[in-house]
Amino acid sequence: MGKSKRTFNNKSKKTKIILGTFAMLFIVIFILYKNTNKMQYKDIKLPDSELGINEEMVTKEDERNITNILLLGVDNEEDASDSIMVLSINKDKSSLKLTSIMRDSYIFFGDDKVNKLNYAYHYGGPELSVKTINENYDLDIRDYVKVDFNGLDNIIDGLGGIEMDITSEELPIINGLKKGGKQTLNGAQAVIYSRIRKVGNNDYGRTDRQRKVMQEILRKLNSVPVTQYRKLISSLSEYVETSISTTELVGMASKSSGFKNSRMEELRIPLDGTHKDEYINNLFYLKWNKEKNVQGIHDFIYGE
Repeated sequence: MGKSKRTFNNKSKKTKIILGTFAMLFIVIFILYKNTNKMQYKDIKLPDSELGINEEMVTKEDERNITNILLLGVDNEEDASDSIMVLSINKDKSSLKLTSIMRDSYIFFGDDKVNKLNYAYHYGGPELSVKTINENYDLDIRDYVKVDFNGLDNIIDGLGGIEMDITSEELPIINGLKKGGKQTLNGAQAVIYSRIRKVGNNDYGRTDRQRKVMQEILRKLNSVPVTQYRKLISSLSEYVETSISTTELVGMASKSSGFKNSRMEELRIPLDGTHKDEYINNLFYLKWNKEKNVQGIHDFIYGE
């Protein structure tokens, strides 16, 4: 796919925030390896062809020096990925981009299987999730970081809670809150907040809330003093799994200082106006225009 200017304009595309957390994120993950060896490491170093990566994408990756990492928030009770995001790291420009992909997107899995995107994890774990996203969106993802949502409350509690701006519609759903507005949520409250679906714009609203929770977790990571590392590591380790090796993590952490005050851009896929709600066998799906969304995600990640 050739290079093109970003001409579309939707409100979910360019919500820019100041984010000084990239270095801290990888340093914390590295510390988990070095000091505890508790975090789960899973090698998926497969040939590009087995990860659904085509040669055109390898060329584009080499030209732009961009690394894409899949971030999965997994609900082990449902055995599916509840949150699906792609973190794009541009090492030349020291820039970060975060793409959220709707979990109910109608996706082709190969072998004539069609289902919701989040069930790629159900059928084949992180490996199939990586391959499915690469094949459907023409991306070049080789690694992932997975967080167990059943432990997300412990992670957030280990950070001392996170600050969220609660609307009057969201308020009755979150236990223990008496008023709306900006306030600190504990782990259990933050998990409930991230999963609210029947307020506002249904799954679109939930995707936005999950992204806000992720942003706030990253922000809090940046403010954790060294004296609290051990406690934080204890709360994180058993709930995080990654395919990124220790050597790779060291390299990322050592090169990440340039991202300290970088701005993160965000995109939600499918793009506004490129999809429709549809029920198939009484199940809800998002049917989306592949050409427009593949072009959109490529313009966002690889565009100028």
